[in-house]
Amino acid sequence: MVGRDARINLLISTGHFLSHFYQLCLPPLFLVWQRQFDISFAELGLSVVLMTGAAAGDVKNLMSARAVSGARAPETMPAENTVSL
Repeated sequence: MVGRDARINLLISTGHFLSHFYQLCLPPLFLVWQRQFDISFAELGLSVVLMTGAAAGDVKNLMSARAVSGARAPETMPAENTVSL
C-alpha cells in the first residue's frame, strides 16, 4: 500500500506534469487554429498567458508576497494601489 505522503506527491506531480504537457502541446495547434478560427497569433498567445497565469496563480502569489514582506495586506490597500482583473 502506498503511503499518504506518496499519494499526495503523486497527485501534485501528475497535476504539474499535465500543466506542462498542455503548455507544450497547444502551440503546435496554433497553426491550425489560427486559420480555422480566423484569429491572430497575438490572441492565441494571450490565451496562453491567461491560462498559465491562472494556473500559476501569479496575482495571488504577488499579493501573498506583499503580505509576508510586511507591506500592507491587499484588503487594507487604497483602491489606487490594487490590481484589478
